Amino acid sequence: MFAIPFFCGIIVALDLFELFSFEVFPIFFFILGTILGTFCILFVYARFANIIQQKTGKLTKDINIILSVLTALVAVITFIKLFI
Repeated sequence: MFAIPFFCGIIVALDLFELFSFEVFPIFFFILGTILGTFCILFVYARFANIIQQKTGKLTKDINIILSVLTALVAVITFIKLFI
């Protein structure tokens, strides 16, 4: 849900400083870097999830509820802005 606005902002910022070009190869390498970066982060997280959960304790057990409430809050605010 938050990835699309993030990457739109990154592309705009890179284009603003003329560090990005909208040709095939730069876009291909940007996508490839995004895929590899996401895979690496998720792989490391999956590998060390139990260790992270043991060290952080209650926060990791409640993180799904926290993220759900945050996402629901964003959805409600977006709904209000769209229709009211």
